[in-house]
Amino acid sequence: MANNRLDGSERGSFLYEVFTLPGRIILWFKYMNPGSGYEAVKESARRAKSPIITFFYSLVFWLLAIFFGCIALSGCTTETTPILGTPHTHYIDDEYGAEYNDDNGF
Repeated sequence: MANNRLDGSERGSFLYEVFTLPGRIILWFKYMNPGSGYEAVKESARRAKSPIITFFYSLVFWLLAIFFGCIALSGCTTETTPILGTPHTHYIDDEYGAEYNDDNGF
């Protein structure tokens, strides 16, 4: 019976399949577009057939996804350029600039 997986592994639990899906997709694209030369073709085939590389690519993908997700959800802002959230408003506190303050802070 033919195996549809490049790495030759058996189907695991649902969570394992979801975890390794990004690695399988990345390695499939690399396998289908290996680059030029015989060495590049051999290297892409060798990586695509390795369950360890599939797991490693998936692990890196999920770590990067968690990292960038935490950055996006943390609401980190700088004093000059807000990434998420509302910009800081500054009032002119001295006596000469008091006439320029309005409801919006400028």
